[in-house]
Amino acid sequence: MRSKNYSRLLYPLVLFSAFLSLGQSYVSEQEFMKFKEVAEGLVEPVVVATDDASLCDAVAKLRGELASQSIDMQRRSIYAACYAAVRDYRDLGENKRQELLQILTEGVTFDKDSGIRGKCVIFLYELVYDMKIAISKQESIKNIEMAYGNESRKSRYMVLLLVCSGSPKADGVIDSLSDKNPSYYRRPFYSPEWAATLIKAQRGDLNSIKRLILLSERSNPEDRFTLQFQDFQAIHNKLAVAYLHEYLKSNITLPKTVEVLPEVYAASKASMALSRMLEGFPAFTDYNTPEAIAACRKWMEENPDCKFRK
Repeated sequence: MRSKNYSRLLYPLVLFSAFLSLGQSYVSEQEFMKFKEVAEGLVEPVVVATDDASLCDAVAKLRGELASQSIDMQRRSIYAACYAAVRDYRDLGENKRQELLQILTEGVTFDKDSGIRGKCVIFLYELVYDMKIAISKQESIKNIEMAYGNESRKSRYMVLLLVCSGSPKADGVIDSLSDKNPSYYRRPFYSPEWAATLIKAQRGDLNSIKRLILLSERSNPEDRFTLQFQDFQAIHNKLAVAYLHEYLKSNITLPKTVEVLPEVYAASKASMALSRMLEGFPAFTDYNTPEAIAACRKWMEENPDCKFRK
């Protein structure tokens, strides 16, 4: 019998399926529901397993279905279900979590569809880099190393995944990439070189922080004020704070993509990043207002020796 909590957990897979279908041929809502039901049925026994034997059987069945399944959308839905279980199911035991993470690393490395491999990379990136969920199985780490060894799969996400997985090869990769020019000049955020430099910057390397600032200033404004500012908030160094503070003091607006939308100020994006960096920084639901921006500017002037969040 299905656990009520598990059913609630996997309800978002309807949205997952719609998201994962981008770029694919049309699939009806009825087919979405069938893919979702199969994915739930395969992942649920892993989540509710009560002993090592039942867990081993559930994982073997899940892995066997992925190996034999020829329908790409079905495999996508299964990987999405694994991701959702690790992300949302707080009472998931460590053994179950590591088994599902390993399934995702196998998707990154071995799935025959490049789009599915890419989605598995993003799933793992969000779990391991954003949510700080540790990968402990050596098999999973070796899968990530193998995937990174494929030249066509090198990206920001793979570099950060390699580092956060604890791979012994990570430091060598970081050193080899951090001094190189980004492969995507106008959008360096997505490049493996940016990711390597970011890791060194997070470790306190001043030259790397300065390099990120330089690369950020050369890139397109939309990436700078959104994606790159999100990376700067993870660099606990006064240089990064000073860089964001300069934009907080500015009156620069982001390029409009839709005429009817209100202007978005770079100061609001800098405020959001600083709020995640610094203890006591003003909290607003909307930083893109004159009142919020003024309050953030005032706080920065009054707190020159601000402390970083832990």
